[in-house]
Amino acid sequence: MFHVKHKGSVWERLSTSQREVLTKFEDLIRASALLRGMVSHSDIDRLHERHVLDSLRAVPWIPPDAVRVCDLGSGAGLPGIPVAVAVPGLEVTLAESRLRRVAFLELAVERLGLTNTLVWAGSARELPRLRFDACLARGFADAAGTWETAHPLLAANGRLLYWAGRSFDPADVPEGARTVGVGEPALESGGPIVIMTRQ
Repeated sequence: MFHVKHKGSVWERLSTSQREVLTKFEDLIRASALLRGMVSHSDIDRLHERHVLDSLRAVPWIPPDAVRVCDLGSGAGLPGIPVAVAVPGLEVTLAESRLRRVAFLELAVERLGLTNTLVWAGSARELPRLRFDACLARGFADAAGTWETAHPLLAANGRLLYWAGRSFDPADVPEGARTVGVGEPALESGGPIVIMTRQ
């Protein structure tokens, strides 16, 4: 297992057009997602750092040859939409079972012109077995519940990127998974991204 310090920001490496799309996404969250309770009102003035930049922490951990990525319980499209914008060569599936959130995700994908992004209106457990190269889980479930959902969806060498809480302990890694990396928290109030694969 190894640790990676948060050096710089994926944001700094994005093109002007990618940044514009993500800024438009933040505007959509303010206009629609906040009203639907998908993002806390206390985050309204820090959407960029707390949600967009935090979501972009996934990018360095996605295998360079990855084709398909799934955002489990996508909610307001975090982290899936920022990842889809940052890595346009990926096919990103936003899996969400709550209909009001699905409606927001469909609106966001349309308004942002994300041709590499699909919305799955249902439980991630019901996804066709497409074999994803990575699953993303930010605020989805505890480590064991997340791994239980993710591992049947992963390709043989696929990985789960799990946004862990501040109190994460390596002993929390569920049976059947192994930790191959831990990204340092981007925020003082946040936890690391823990990267899990099959043993």
